[in-house]
Amino acid sequence: MSKKENPDISKVYTAINNIPNCFVETIKNIKCSFENYLETLTRIQAIENEEFYKAGFSDAIKLFLEMLKEPRTKK
Repeated sequence: MSKKENPDISKVYTAINNIPNCFVETIKNIKCSFENYLETLTRIQAIENEEFYKAGFSDAIKLFLEMLKEPRTKK
């Protein structure tokens, strides 16, 4: 997820960048933690998407196989 994709993320980075410069290490730690959090969210979404598409593909194959089992009727 990038700042451009989500305005809320951009707002968080703006807030972090507004922390006074005397807290340089704190700013670095916050940014690092936030980026790790975003990376974790991205990985979770990828896993969820993969599971969703696998389930959908599996359901489609099952439907197709069921249709093959049914006798064809002529119109």
